[in-house]
Amino acid sequence: GVFLFHTYLNVKRNSGFSDYFLMNGELKLQPFIASLASTNLSLGNFVLVGAIWGYLFGLSAIFWFTVAAFLFVLSFYLYAPDFKNFIEDRSNSGSIHEFISSHYSEGNHDIYASRIRVLASFATIITLVFATVLELHLGAMIASSILGGSIFVWFSTLLLSIGLYAAYGGFRSVVFTDAIQGGFLFIAALFILVLVSTKWINLPFEPDSILSKYPTSLENIIGDLGWQNILSFSIITFGWFLVTMDTWQRNAATRSIDTSKKGILIGGGILLFFMICFSLLGMFDAVSIAPWAEGSSAVQGHSGGFHPISDLLLIGDSLSGLSSIILGIVGLAFVMAAISTADTSLVVCSYSL
Repeated sequence: GVFLFHTYLNVKRNSGFSDYFLMNGELKLQPFIASLASTNLSLGNFVLVGAIWGYLFGLSAIFWFTVAAFLFVLSFYLYAPDFKNFIEDRSNSGSIHEFISSHYSEGNHDIYASRIRVLASFATIITLVFATVLELHLGAMIASSILGGSIFVWFSTLLLSIGLYAAYGGFRSVVFTDAIQGGFLFIAALFILVLVSTKWINLPFEPDSILSKYPTSLENIIGDLGWQNILSFSIITFGWFLVTMDTWQRNAATRSIDTSKKGILIGGGILLFFMICFSLLGMFDAVSIAPWAEGSSAVQGHSGGFHPISDLLLIGDSLSGLSSIILGIVGLAFVMAAISTADTSLVVCSYSL
């Protein structure tokens, strides 16, 4: 309801292309950081990946996420001079498709320019439609497990609400919702640290068990992943902002390379904090929830680390009072992560069209 009301206030203001998609280049540093962190913490790609890597690789995952954050920021600073003029030029649409076509053709009237833009837009739309469905399905599953109701009803409700405020509110509404959803995610990350400390959950757990399960020698840190995965991981994180339309759109909406540089630096640090928290959740799953589930005849459905969030929700029936409230807030924050990615995806799809 809050999101839709804010959208209603923006309807008359969004009268042109630049305002609807890029806020007329008025995106400031603080909302840029909040929106960047929130939308990049997608439920499928980041939250689950962080927890799964934590489950599988432990402290090695935290090391490589730190490397990833460094590469993410470094690549932006290295590439910034190449697209500074493009981002700060208010005469263009600011889309990465336009940037690519202008750099790899003779000009906007070159036949290859239009072909490049169509191909890039088509690829973006197809992938983001699937990403939206995945995010909302995961979010609907979590909402259903916490609040009850069918997954289909939750999926339909989330999709309808997001469709309305993204369609009528434009990018301003998306940034506004990102700020609220990012706040939920920050609180959830802090609560995950509380959960991992086992202060509120009565599960067998000792901090030393993490160190014994996940050795921290250099051989383990590198050997756990393998050189193929390390190479792929490094390449992807180095150019992440170039291949994610949501990140590019936020940079274009600042119309200021200096604002983008500061935002990427701070936002990268915030993303690293989240990834450390989610990695700890995965480790907690491996050394505490999994043995507990295996030893309980009344508990079924542990994913073996494939879906650590579902594993965390498994212990919900055994909790009461403050513990149950904490777990509920964490679960709702994961739903917020799904919404944050889906609403941006819908705007970016129309941006590509």
